[in-house]
Amino acid sequence: MQIGNVVGASLLMLVGVFRTQIDAIADQTSHILHRLVLAVMALPNAEWSAAAVVLTVVSVTAMFLSGLIPKERFASRSVHGFGLWEGLKTTLLNANYRRVIAVHVAGWIAGAVGSFFVPYLPIYWVQKPSFIMPLYAVAALSGAVALPIWVRLGRVLEKSVVLRIVCVNRALMAPLALVCFSRSHPYLVFVLGVVGGVAQAGTYAYVLSMIGDVTDEDEVRTGQRREGMYFGVYTLSLKLVNSLGLLWTGFGLALVGYVPNAEQSMQTLWGMRLIQALPELINLSGLWFMHRYPLNRARLEEIHRELANRKETNVCSSNGQ
Repeated sequence: MQIGNVVGASLLMLVGVFRTQIDAIADQTSHILHRLVLAVMALPNAEWSAAAVVLTVVSVTAMFLSGLIPKERFASRSVHGFGLWEGLKTTLLNANYRRVIAVHVAGWIAGAVGSFFVPYLPIYWVQKPSFIMPLYAVAALSGAVALPIWVRLGRVLEKSVVLRIVCVNRALMAPLALVCFSRSHPYLVFVLGVVGGVAQAGTYAYVLSMIGDVTDEDEVRTGQRREGMYFGVYTLSLKLVNSLGLLWTGFGLALVGYVPNAEQSMQTLWGMRLIQALPELINLSGLWFMHRYPLNRARLEEIHRELANRKETNVCSSNGQ
């Protein structure tokens, strides 16, 4: 995913850099493709339009392949279907799942607001519109580089401890957002991109891993394997948080007096910085949610032994029959 983010951000920059070469390729292609390329490049914001076409094809292809290629390893297991409300009730009654999903929601509220604000502050505060896509690319690349470091750290410390470190890392975005947008030192904005990318990678790695642990614990307790339900609610919460982040961005811009395509007052500019910075402090709530989180390394080893014993017992029973 992180590699895909880097490619997506880089593609927007490359379309602009190689505009002449793309036009030349269009001239040499078949009639239909030639007209398609010319039509895309003639649209407003041609870089965004061209990237949208390419990334849509790649994304849709990957989506279909992800459904066609993987095979179910436990197809013989009985499956109990869950409706939306039953799934929400079942998952949210699980205290450990609530803790993990709360950290995820706190991180993504801040992340969504920060991501949606990225196009505004480089334009109006730093006055470097060309920094927008490099900033996305730097954040994605930093996350890709940091991911194996986060994984290695999790082999030394408990996952809950590492996730608390991630929460502090994300909270650092609040003071940085007030410092790194500087007209006199515009390149400081990339420090914000690096810290944000590193924090995002840690959130992804550990929230998803810990939901897997909750699924294992749930199987020991109930005898049912319900990862689809737990990860489904996770995905639903991700979409809801992104929607709320976009809504907050729109209301926030109106609240501070933002005027589109115009010079902003200093009061408006500071208001925009605060709206981006303050949600990052929500991440500190993760320190409380992860306090005394019970699924430590020793407990998970017990869970995995229990699951392995059950599997062995089931295999022996099947062979006996």
